[in-house]
Amino acid sequence: MSSGPALDRTLRITVNFHPDRLCGAGRPMLAALVEDGIYRSQFVTGTSNGSLTAHPERRPISGALDFLRSPFGAAPRFGSSYFRLSADVLDWATCCYPDSPDGPTRNTAATSSSTWVSRSPSTVCSTPG
Repeated sequence: MSSGPALDRTLRITVNFHPDRLCGAGRPMLAALVEDGIYRSQFVTGTSNGSLTAHPERRPISGALDFLRSPFGAAPRFGSSYFRLSADVLDWATCCYPDSPDGPTRNTAATSSSTWVSRSPSTVCSTPG
């Protein structure tokens, strides 16, 4: 259960990606985004700078809480480009610390965040995909 004050509504979740990484039928990610008009998660495209081991029934779109307000997005190791999601996403995102492959011990809805979420550069947030 989460506790503490609500997350600062000026913070955003970013979804970093590599625009030139090939996905699907060998198309660069940016071309696929433009042509399809939809962002597809790494579980659909088969491309990842992380892990593709999430449970098949739970394929989240993962991003990171950009509490540092970085000009490179919250997780530049996952790509040089990023989408900055609207504040509305905070209403239904779930955040964990540390990152999910590291066996997080804390999970929270972003709207009722604990202090550890707002102070951690490696807080990862997921939305239903």
